[in-house]
Amino acid sequence: MVTPKQSEHYTGFVDIFFIIVLTLGAENSITLFSKPLSHEFALLMLSFVAIGLSWVFYHLSVDDLPYLGVGRSWIRFTFDSVIAFSYTFLILSVNDVARFGLFLAVIYFLYCVHGFSTVHEHGWMIRGSLRTTSVPMFWFIFGVYFLLISGYPCLLVPRLCLDWIPPSLTAPLSTIMYWVGVALSRYLRHGKYGNKTLRTLIWLHLQQRPVVAIDVDGVLADQVPHVLRRAEKELRVKMKKEDVTAWDTPVGGIPFDELIVKYLLDPNFVMTMPVMGGAVSAMEVVRKWAKIIVASSRPKETEDNSIQWLAQNFGLSRNQFKNTTSTGKSFLDADLLIDDNIGNVRSFVENGNHNLAILFSQPWNKQRDQLKELIEKKTIIVKEGWPEIEVLFRA
Repeated sequence: MVTPKQSEHYTGFVDIFFIIVLTLGAENSITLFSKPLSHEFALLMLSFVAIGLSWVFYHLSVDDLPYLGVGRSWIRFTFDSVIAFSYTFLILSVNDVARFGLFLAVIYFLYCVHGFSTVHEHGWMIRGSLRTTSVPMFWFIFGVYFLLISGYPCLLVPRLCLDWIPPSLTAPLSTIMYWVGVALSRYLRHGKYGNKTLRTLIWLHLQQRPVVAIDVDGVLADQVPHVLRRAEKELRVKMKKEDVTAWDTPVGGIPFDELIVKYLLDPNFVMTMPVMGGAVSAMEVVRKWAKIIVASSRPKETEDNSIQWLAQNFGLSRNQFKNTTSTGKSFLDADLLIDDNIGNVRSFVENGNHNLAILFSQPWNKQRDQLKELIEKKTIIVKEGWPEIEVLFRA
């Protein structure tokens, strides 16, 4: 694993490429500063702006997604270096409007491939938030845009030529469209509409829908009060939810975890399980943004009734249910886990590309010493209930 200091060395190497490119550009285009109203000068300024924005957002990206020092990191680092160096060709082509657009398109196509390498290294989510690590097809769309504006497809397929545009206007119009494309691409990706852009891509099936795994007991189902009410009738013991501070908390001399397994074997008990407050509303929000799977370690015998309960209360189907009794939740094929069990969220984020888990706060998970470092790194987020989680998904 690479340390933050070592990750800075990787970043410094890419910075050298940016500096070299800017120096070459200034040196080779010095004469254009005497023609500030020409389209060549406008393209030179656009190349400087594009390099500056790329440099800034590169550093912001590395802050969120440092190099991990594994093979996947080298792939991403290579693309970062290639993209930085490729701006050289952009600057050197400011005298040829069509070629400038072609190189701009190539750079955006490189961003697309780089995006897949980022996802391969870090997964789909940035730790500490629901922001996606990359949107590869977003960059691909703008790559196509720049390629079309450049006019190169017209040379291959004459029918695509815009013969009605006077030749004298071709260069100015292309220059304006290049500026619009660069500004719009950065604004839609990094501006206040970034999340709307992501949701639009998901709706168009151009972006992978993140998979959210959600626990049942203690998260979707408010099972502890349900168990305690039945225990009060059968065992003559009166306890509150706050009294259950561990899964083996004695209830009338019986460990709580043994009691719930016993009660879950009763179909009526399962079907009358109350829903956690705010869960229905929040699940509707999550459903619009992500693919949902429900991961539960309930006994196999309860599976049919559990699925029926999930369908009745949340409209979920059997193929969205995963029984993790034997496998645990650390190897779930999901981008995010919402669970109330400390061991589950910890093992999930410590396995593979899982960057994020939400610990659903409950009385039995208040002792979080073993999660302190992961919470500080924002790999695990603690939320007090579904209303807070809903806000997170709406942001």
